[in-house]
Amino acid sequence: MGRGRLLMAKDGSRPQYGRKRHVRPDGYVRVWVPGHPAANADGYAQEHRWMLHEAGIPVPDGWHVHHLNGDRADNRLDNLAVMSAAAHTREHLRAAGEVVNQYGSWPLMSPEEKLEKSRARCREYMRIRNGFYSRYPDAEPAFLPLYERHFGAAA
Repeated sequence: MGRGRLLMAKDGSRPQYGRKRHVRPDGYVRVWVPGHPAANADGYAQEHRWMLHEAGIPVPDGWHVHHLNGDRADNRLDNLAVMSAAAHTREHLRAAGEVVNQYGSWPLMSPEEKLEKSRARCREYMRIRNGFYSRYPDAEPAFLPLYERHFGAAA
């Protein structure tokens, strides 16, 4: 598509021209409220943020609005929760049950599993520090490379 050409709908009209409310492809709803504090430069605001502003509920900079039932188009006040970015991420991770990023995918650990993993690391560090692996060279230390990188050669 070249510069200066308008996007046209199948009926020949411009797709969003004159519409006060429309649903984006990702499911969020935008409303036409030019001049409103929640509006972008194009005059549209995300409906959930606009609703909270109109209800007098502040959304601090950098904070997110979470849809409790997961439906991005359901912008009733009782379905919206204002939370920090970190809390919002934790909420979605808890709902998904796993972490997925550019490095791969793995299940979330329970607090008990995290504690046991931390204790195992501490036990391993103490074995390295106390010279366990120099007395038993056939044992394979899991964290020796990490220990040496941070603390120098093991005792």
